[in-house]
Parts: sequence; C-alpha cells; structure tokens
Amino acid sequence: MSDAVDEKRRELLRTLRDRREQTPPRPREASPASSPQTQSGSDNQQGRGWMLELLQRKLTEGPAAAGRGGGGMLRRALEQNAGGAARGAPLQRLGQTVRQMQGVGTRPEGAKERAFAAPANLLEAFGPADLRTAAREAWTFCLPLFEVARLRMMAAVRAQRAGNGINSFNHTRKLVTPGTRVITAPNVDTLFSNAFIDLGSGPATIVIPRTGERYFSVQLMDMYTNTFAVLSSRTIGCDGGTFSIVGPRDPADNGAVRSPTEWIWAMVRIAVNGPEDLPELHRIQDGILLQAGSARSPGKFAQRLAPWQNYFASASALLNESPPLATDYAALRRMAPLGLGVGQSFNPGSFDSLQSAEIEAGIADARAAIATRPREAIDGWSYSDAESGNWGQNYVHRARAAVRGLAGLPRQEAMYMHAVAPNGSYHLQEDSWRLTFGPDQTPPVYAFWSLTAYEVTVQGQYFLANNPLDRYSIGDRTRGLRHNDDGSFDIWISRQDPGGEKTANWLPLPESGRYSLGLRAYLPKQELLNGDYRLPPLVPA
Repeated sequence: MSDAVDEKRRELLRTLRDRREQTPPRPREASPASSPQTQSGSDNQQGRGWMLELLQRKLTEGPAAAGRGGGGMLRRALEQNAGGAARGAPLQRLGQTVRQMQGVGTRPEGAKERAFAAPANLLEAFGPADLRTAAREAWTFCLPLFEVARLRMMAAVRAQRAGNGINSFNHTRKLVTPGTRVITAPNVDTLFSNAFIDLGSGPATIVIPRTGERYFSVQLMDMYTNTFAVLSSRTIGCDGGTFSIVGPRDPADNGAVRSPTEWIWAMVRIAVNGPEDLPELHRIQDGILLQAGSARSPGKFAQRLAPWQNYFASASALLNESPPLATDYAALRRMAPLGLGVGQSFNPGSFDSLQSAEIEAGIADARAAIATRPREAIDGWSYSDAESGNWGQNYVHRARAAVRGLAGLPRQEAMYMHAVAPNGSYHLQEDSWRLTFGPDQTPPVYAFWSLTAYEVTVQGQYFLANNPLDRYSIGDRTRGLRHNDDGSFDIWISRQDPGGEKTANWLPLPESGRYSLGLRAYLPKQELLNGDYRLPPLVPA
C-alpha cells in the first residue's frame, strides 16, 4: 500500500476513534431482532457504536485484512481516495463496506462491481474561475443585456423624433416583411407593440382593452430577457384590465406585478388573420395605455461584437444599471477575475498581453458554445426548453435565444419547434421537403400554429426572405390549403414553386443559402406540453 493510502488509513482511524469515544458502547447481549439493521432511537446509537468499533478494527488490521474478507474493498476505497476523491467520500465508501460485511446490500452472484463515484467539487464548479473561463462566462451572461440595450436606444431615438419612445408604446401597424430586420426571428402571425419602461421614478400602470376571442398577450421582460409576467388571454382572460408594475425596491399593492430590474421591456402580440384584420387590431392597439413617471436617458453601449475592452466596459455599466438577482451571485463570482460586478468598474488596462490572449480565448469559447445546439431532435424537430422565456441559470441558452430568437414566450404561452439538420444544426440547406399532417394530427393548440421559413444571416440571425407569393408562413389560418382525400394535408417546402395544386400548400424557401424552419404553437394544449404529441418528420421531396 502506498504512503498516501497509509496516511488516509491513519487519518480515518483517528476520526473513527474520536467518534467512537462519543458513542455509547454496543450492548453485550443482543437478540437478532435488535440488530443494528433494525434498531431505532437510542438502540440505533448503540448500533452505530458497534459499527464504528468494527470499522476501527478493520482499519487497525490494515491491508492484512484483505485476505479475510472486507479488506480488499477497504483498500480499493482508500486507494481511490488517495488518488484525489473529494473529502467525505471515504466515510461513505466505508459505510458501504460495512454493510457488505454485515450482509446488507450484498452484490448478487455474477453481478459486476460498481465503481466508486466521487462527489463533485463544488468550489471547482461554482467558485472563482480562471481568466479564460471568467471571460467565457461573463461574455455569455451579459450578452442579452446588449441586445436589449440596443433596442432601448432605438426607442430613445424614436422619442426624440416622434415622441413615442421611452415610457410609451410604439405600435407596429403593419405585418413584418423581409425588410423588417430589428428583432431576430420575427413572426407574421401577430401585430406587435413595444415599450421600454423606466420604473426608476416609481410604478407604471398598463391598461389592456377587451380583446374577445382574439389571442392577445403583454410579455413583461427584465433587462436579461427573463419573462417575469405575461398578461394574456390565458392569464387574465379576454376582458382586459388595469395592472400596476413596480420596480425591485418599491412598495407594492396587492395584485401588483414586480419587476426584477428598474428597466423593463414590454412586448404586445395580437393575433392577425389577414390584411382585412388590421383596422380592428389598430383599435385594440390604441386601447393599450401606459402611464409611468419620468424616464431617464439611457446610455450608449457597445455592440455584442465589439472588442473585448469595449464589450466588458459596457457590460460593467449594464450590470450596475440592472443588478442581477441573488440567484445569479455564483455567476458573478465566476466573473471576478475580470473585475466585473455590481459596484465595480471594469479596467481594461489592468491586463497584460498574456492575460488579454486568455480573455480573447474565453470569448471565442463563448461564441462557439452559443453557435452549438446540443439539443436532441425527435423525428428531426427540437422542442422548447422548460426554461424558455424565463431562463433561470441557463445562461448559454439565454444568450443563444438573444441572438436567434429574442423575446420568446414561456412554454405555457407558446412553444417553439425547430427543424434540425443531421449535424444537429438549425441551419438547413436542402432544396425541398414535404411535411405531412395526418387527419386530426395538426399541433394541438387553443390559439393557433404556424410554420415559418427564415434565411440565416452571416451573424446567425433569422429574417424573412423575399419570395414570389409574399408568403412567409403556413398554418391553421392559411386560406386555400388543399387537403388530401383522407383528410391529411401536405406542406411543400422548397426554393422553387412545386407547381400545380401543390402551389396552394407551398412554403417558399430562400432562393439560396442557409435557412431555418420554425413552428410556433400558441397556447399549446397539455399533450404538446408534456410530449405526448410530436410533429411528423420532414421528408425530402
């Protein structure tokens, strides 16, 4: 046995001797009914004393006990622990050894021996990180702040030009088109209204009009893109109402909605069935009222692709403007080597050339992680994460969504499915597909569903592409779809018009380059939420 193993044995012997001295001795007369396996209360304390006595004896015997039963496992446990297992593991393993000595949990004949599993090192997983890791995690954690700050600055510019910027809703009066390139992965199912609200001077009030049978939602997000409330047909009904939104430190009345950050982003979606719907939607939009205090002028910040010196300087300012929640403190500690955190100011000049190289390597790691989608596909489709829209500590997925699907709703409000290429990417290149829904096998929803095609930009963002039909999605509200004789129907997805009757069910793809297919299901039913329903696979056409 090596010196390291001997030292471990001596250390355990001292520990067990101390514990035994504090434990009542085992009774000399004990019936089988009161064995250590079945005792409770004070009897069980005595049983533990007997177990410690046995352990101490086995340890004292040392390696020589290997040939008399039990010592072999003990020696293997000590050797594994000497090789770097976490503290506390030896006692757990020795407990397993004693149970085998007593005939409890004995391995069946012919069964393979299970390897000892060392517990994770919590400090290594959640404590301060090296500089490269700190840069990777800080870049990932802060990325959503940059995307939201960019949109907020656009709202501030609108305020200067038209007076409908901060603390007021900006209503989109037309459906998005290929020329609309503000928010990645836009939909053509709803009209949008947006507002950036500053709660720094006090609460805000949102008035929602009656919306009837039409799907409606007001998504309230903090600066990290976490959805902290959705005021929708599902949550408040169809008759509207008046709602108070308060900041993280303001007193709140019963029924008020509290935001984790002083700055919030409100996004309204109203379902539209076609151009003739627009006057009614405009009436609903005009009925959405926002009352808030005075707004601060938002600062200017770097873009997410800026050099790391500018990126982290802006990240420092954004973190101080919108401090993270207590549940993000572990992430902040991982960033500590960069000098980032609430109450701190980033100093890029404090890093030498070698450290700068480590920071750049960490950012490259972060970008690679965001570009990778390790999600498993089911019949060629991925499904919304459980954390979608309210990300918790899933910072990589949150950053990924900020680049490719900003402001997605939580799963209960909408589910987002994406076609997955054989290599696991959401970026497809094939020229044509067929998607067939059997009779009564379309996505189960209370509101509506639609399939949208996007071109993929060099930066990895998704936008609509021009096509001869000006059709960017197909769904349950698309007019003129042709069904097969058995009630099923096919969606033809291709770069070129499939011709004939198929044109009625054609979803055009971009003429060239990579593209992505996303299916939205608003107000999904339980069978979609719990995975009982799955989309049919795409078939090459």
